[in-house]
Amino acid sequence: MALFSLSACSSQPSLELVDANVDIVKDKSLLWSIGITEGERKGEELIPTALFYEFTIKNTGHKTVGTPEVEKGIEHKIEPKEKLKSVSDYVIG
Repeated sequence: MALFSLSACSSQPSLELVDANVDIVKDKSLLWSIGITEGERKGEELIPTALFYEFTIKNTGHKTVGTPEVEKGIEHKIEPKEKLKSVSDYVIG
């Protein structure tokens, strides 16, 4: 009986990382762009180069995860560690 009540109290959703991909992209449809309004390059668009992550996550628990307000149910923000930030700043400027 104690085992049953212990597992019944767990309200945390269980998520499993099924697949992960990362790519270096320069794609306006995935990122954003800035239009140049002055100078020799007026009318051109600047599109940044960025790391683009794609994750497939499976809910292995019994509790619903995510909300219908978000396009695919879940939004997640990834913060790089300080070492990656400093290397990126050095390489990109």
